[in-house]
Amino acid sequence: MSEKITYHTQITNNLNEEINVLEEKKNDFLVLRLACFILGLIGCFLTWSISLFAVVGVINAAIVAFVFISYNETKLNNKVTFLIKRKEVFTLEIKLLNRDFKGLNEGKEFIIPNHNYTHDLDIFGFKSLFQFLNRTSTFKGKQLLGKWLNSPLTNPDKIVKKQEAIQELKEKEEWCYNLLAHGKSSNDKAETQESIDTWLNDKVVFDHIVFKVLRLLLPIITISIGILVYLNILGNNLFLTAFLTQLAISAKYSSQVSKIQRKLGSRFAIIENYIKIVSAIESENFSSEKLKKIQKKFINKENDFSVTQTLNGLKKLLDKLDARLNIYLAIVLNGLFLWDINVAYQIEQWKIKNKANLNDWMNNIGEVDALISLALFAANHPSYVYPSISNNKKELTFTKVGHPLISPAQLVKNNYSLVGKGKVDLLTGANMAGKSTFLRTVGINLILARIGAPVCAEKFTFTPFKLFSSLRTVDSLKDNESFFYAELKRLKQLIDLYKKGEEFFFLLDEILKGTNSADQHKGAIGLIKKLIYLEGSGIIATHDIELASLEIEYHEHVRNLCFEIEIINNKLKFDYTIKPGFCKTMNASFLMESMEII
Repeated sequence: MSEKITYHTQITNNLNEEINVLEEKKNDFLVLRLACFILGLIGCFLTWSISLFAVVGVINAAIVAFVFISYNETKLNNKVTFLIKRKEVFTLEIKLLNRDFKGLNEGKEFIIPNHNYTHDLDIFGFKSLFQFLNRTSTFKGKQLLGKWLNSPLTNPDKIVKKQEAIQELKEKEEWCYNLLAHGKSSNDKAETQESIDTWLNDKVVFDHIVFKVLRLLLPIITISIGILVYLNILGNNLFLTAFLTQLAISAKYSSQVSKIQRKLGSRFAIIENYIKIVSAIESENFSSEKLKKIQKKFINKENDFSVTQTLNGLKKLLDKLDARLNIYLAIVLNGLFLWDINVAYQIEQWKIKNKANLNDWMNNIGEVDALISLALFAANHPSYVYPSISNNKKELTFTKVGHPLISPAQLVKNNYSLVGKGKVDLLTGANMAGKSTFLRTVGINLILARIGAPVCAEKFTFTPFKLFSSLRTVDSLKDNESFFYAELKRLKQLIDLYKKGEEFFFLLDEILKGTNSADQHKGAIGLIKKLIYLEGSGIIATHDIELASLEIEYHEHVRNLCFEIEIINNKLKFDYTIKPGFCKTMNASFLMESMEII
């Protein structure tokens, strides 16, 4: 892991140097623009006495030079932006390798109240699995990653295909980093998506037959008159009338054209970077079935179809529309070619043709983006393994599994196996011995396995069943709900799911702790019997060591496991290693004495 940090750090240092060099070049364009302006003024002064046409020629030359300088400056700015975003990509990798989650998106918008497991397992929020996985650079990619974590796969075939895609992308690290940099350069946000959706659903204005005729007929008439005037066949007034007529029509519909430009202008700046992303996907050689399937949605050589070409067509139209921002060009182009209406018409025709496809393309870009997040997560953790899917109806077996969010230097790994239905493991242990952490370790790795990602283990075999947890029950003052009642509701939620025939693996911590010990013991026994009857399987962590006797009565269904501690030289020793049997050493009174509470 230290090698990865060194590698990413070296790249960020190199990028810093390159960015500094390019930033200095920006000053050259400031000088060039000033020189262009001064030379233009001098040229106008020198040609004023010659003729008006000479002055107009100098102005046109200055405008062309200014546009050329601006074009090259924009290219430089885009390159600097790309390098800055590329640097952000590697900086993020360093933060994640160091498990530094400050300032990273917490994915709180994906939190679903009373979800089956996300609250208990820290799937979203600060120091969450989402933060650890999320490298997405597009709005759709982030949305999809959140969806995957809330509703991971249960279909074995789909999980395997996703694993194959992630493994392939893992070997294309540089390609992945470039795509992320392009995505970040687009500044794709929820507002951008809303703007695009609004534009797609806006009523078209220029698709009427009148515009279809006038947009071609009027420019032909005006240019024809202009040629005849040049040949001295017609008078200047007729050309001026035609020219002003087109200007008047353009002015009448200027607000509608401006509305299109506002919606597709700055907020649609993602288009240029999306073109680069799509182009990279279209041109890459993929071997996994999933990535090939995505690629085919972007390019079809048999039908000579390419999303890159289609998006480039829209970009060119947007560039043409930007010409109206220059008042000088706007007058000439609208007076001669009815420019604004012609371009707006073509943009609306593009929308009519591609409306149904644009969101699909963006969703597919988002899927590649989300897969890249998981692939780079895998690349940064080469010791993690891709789980095998069991042929058994219900199995969870792993060797040396650990919690991915715990630093490797502090991580203690464990072995575990549970096979079959109606199996309940009772996990006992002293305070701080590792029970809750183990439950979360099992849960979070099961979620990773179901989204196709590698898991923090040496070996991992599982059935892709659903997961339910009750580890952090909280009361609700707003709903006048006690802690105990909230816990009962949570357990009823699990029982109801089993009654519906759902396949779940449960993780329960200190069930019924909101009542007295006698009630807790009686209720826990009843719950365990109910879970066995419903063929439920999972782990229950408890301090109630009297429940250990259930292993004798239900030896085919109940098993005792524990985390033991030792008190050596008046100090607690934790090994955080799971063992068979029930815990025989408790530490609550010892801790209270050591802290001088009692």
